[in-house]
Amino acid sequence: MMSRPIASVRGRPLVSISVAGVLLVLVGIAIGFALHPHNVAGAGGGGGGCFSTTSPACTFQSRNAFADFGSVSPDGCIFTDAAVQPFEALNRPGGTTTLAVFISIFKFDNCAGTQILGVTNVDPSTGFPVFDGTVQFGKLDTASVVGTATMFDFAPGGGTFTSDVNVTWTGFGPTTTFIDSTHVLGSGAVFTTHSKSTSRAAEASGIVTDETDSNVATPPTLNALLQDATAGTILINQT
Repeated sequence: MMSRPIASVRGRPLVSISVAGVLLVLVGIAIGFALHPHNVAGAGGGGGGCFSTTSPACTFQSRNAFADFGSVSPDGCIFTDAAVQPFEALNRPGGTTTLAVFISIFKFDNCAGTQILGVTNVDPSTGFPVFDGTVQFGKLDTASVVGTATMFDFAPGGGTFTSDVNVTWTGFGPTTTFIDSTHVLGSGAVFTTHSKSTSRAAEASGIVTDETDSNVATPPTLNALLQDATAGTILINQT
């Protein structure tokens, strides 16, 4: 198991999150999470690579977990959806490690037809997630996130609150692997990518607190995923 601390992640935008289309693209993920529940079962296909400005070749390795918690109030009116996604990637050349945790909470009053809450930990002034804590991955067996996130209301004039986060993933069942290769011949250049993504279903449980300090990560969910991915790109200029 590897545990890495994250302190107020405000780094470079994450563009190449999903090498096989299984994961959500994290750039612009916040509002999409807050507006819609997510079903990760059966996702797959596609392809992708990495892009280097200093070398004709690059590679990256990533580990990812995703969980979507859904619940309904006893009177059948209030629908709550909370999504958590930790991400770690190692990019070469450069050996740069990127860590991030994305969190969103959405509440809707189906009886009144009104939205009660729509928040994400992505700071609207920077476009980057704010999370203080640790992320831990154990291959495709387990993962965990522990810390606090500043949640921003994306409505005009919306406020903020701090969410306590303590979520654990436990993988089960077989793994699924997607392999994708692309070879593109352009004007004076050859662009080749190869990616491999292995995912496993998981059960997620724990704590994500809302604006009332209530836990919205309940009950435990099977709408969860663990994933390891690698990708490489080679760009050859022909003269």
